[in-house]
Amino acid sequence: MIIYPTGGLSNRLRVLFSYYQHTSKLNKILYVMWDITEECPGFFLSYFLPIRNIRFIDFNKNNKNKIERIKYDYKGSQWHPTYSPYENDIYGSIHLQKYMKDIIDNNIKKLGDRYISVHIRRTDHTYLAKENKDYTKDIEFIHFINKHDDYNLYIATDNKE
Repeated sequence: MIIYPTGGLSNRLRVLFSYYQHTSKLNKILYVMWDITEECPGFFLSYFLPIRNIRFIDFNKNNKNKIERIKYDYKGSQWHPTYSPYENDIYGSIHLQKYMKDIIDNNIKKLGDRYISVHIRRTDHTYLAKENKDYTKDIEFIHFINKHDDYNLYIATDNKE
């Protein structure tokens, strides 16, 4: 089976691991076309260890003309209909490359034992969060951070502003 997951990393991982569950039940190898884009600016195997029975094809490294002629079984950002990421543990096979784990461990070491972290999304999920009345206003983050002012702070965000 050949898939071409699209979108950002989280969307791609949901697609990847739901189709991986599907092909595992069939005892087949999953081929994954991985395109480096603005939404997902790196190749999977640059950050994560290989996964048994998955073959990643670097869309950007190989001859694009040849690759574009490949017929995919699926292209998009929706998971396999039989394997929802909300009903199955689909991420158990993912493991970071050692250098990535070292970066994370080094950041944790710099932060020390007492730290908090916030993940602030302000681009692709803002409208949906507001629509579902699940939007966290900036002031709420500020209050949370100020309430823990004796902690080191790690901020993850999708927007430099």
